[in-house]
Amino acid sequence: IKTKIIEPVPLIDFSENKFIFNSKMIDDLYQESLSIFKSINNTNMAAINCDRGKEIIINEESLVNYMALYLPMHMAKLYDLFAGIDLSNYYNKNITLYDWGCGQAMGSIALLEYVENILKEQLNLEKIVLIEPSELALKKAEKLIKKTNLYKKCNSDIVLINKDLNSINQNEIISDSNMSIHIFSNVLDITDENKANIIDLDLLT
Repeated sequence: IKTKIIEPVPLIDFSENKFIFNSKMIDDLYQESLSIFKSINNTNMAAINCDRGKEIIINEESLVNYMALYLPMHMAKLYDLFAGIDLSNYYNKNITLYDWGCGQAMGSIALLEYVENILKEQLNLEKIVLIEPSELALKKAEKLIKKTNLYKKCNSDIVLINKDLNSINQNEIISDSNMSIHIFSNVLDITDENKANIIDLDLLT
């Protein structure tokens, strides 16, 4: 099937085991998404761009489209962010990781793979809390996190919260860990109502 799109996704050379994300797991995920994406028959980018990444995903095709279109952008911005943070403050601590509006958990996966493959370090993640209104994306997020090497070492509890951010209550974010990490990778364009609810929550609890 010939794909007709306005802005075609560039072909990526994965030859000679050159990992563009410093992570075989993420590279494999991106390569698989691109492979499927190329066979999708659509007439323009607007029809397949997941409302520029803002829509609540309800079908498998959109899961693939999102990864093919936005994964490189997310990895670049997150790796750049982590490079500017002294993550050594989190070593040897029991940690709960919260991923708000996680989608397919690119924020969490980026952190886990960055620590594992670039820093060559370990985080003791007691619990990973994934918050996402799309049930389909949430289930995919759990599966992908379980593929990361750092998760396999920690065997963290994964808590799935299938809600929009305005529906989260304080009891759902209580943690017994020494420290918490909160990732807001995909929620810069959330509504003022959702922002107000997050502000009212005590994220240090």
